[in-house]
Amino acid sequence: MGETKNTSLLQEEYFDEMNWTPVNPTERGHAMFLKQALQVFFCEWEEAGDLALSRADEYEKLLQCHCILQTDIPVRGMVLYGAARKTGKRKYRKPAKKIPKRLKDMVKKENPNIPPMYHLLRTEEAALRRNKTDVATATF
Repeated sequence: MGETKNTSLLQEEYFDEMNWTPVNPTERGHAMFLKQALQVFFCEWEEAGDLALSRADEYEKLLQCHCILQTDIPVRGMVLYGAARKTGKRKYRKPAKKIPKRLKDMVKKENPNIPPMYHLLRTEEAALRRNKTDVATATF
């Protein structure tokens, strides 16, 4: 128990993603959130980026006011920036740039948990721009 060769697939003795049917859409959203967290843990940025693109705002629409969103949105941004940095593909960079704007709105609504994540994403955005490391350092 607890060992797997395929880290990008949720498949073990007690849970098998391939043979699992979610009871409701929220359950699927939770499973995809946890899958993305595992992909980040194993530094599978491109796979996590593809998952972030495929699920987009689906989780947010399901759980409109749930506290997990203040974690999901910044993590999705970090995943997209990580995939953009690793691959250099624009398909990750463009959606990633939208997430700090959304976090800025949350900061304006005085959510005390968001400012550190907002600044971290702004730093990632600055680091993606070539020859802008001073901006990244000043931002964070």
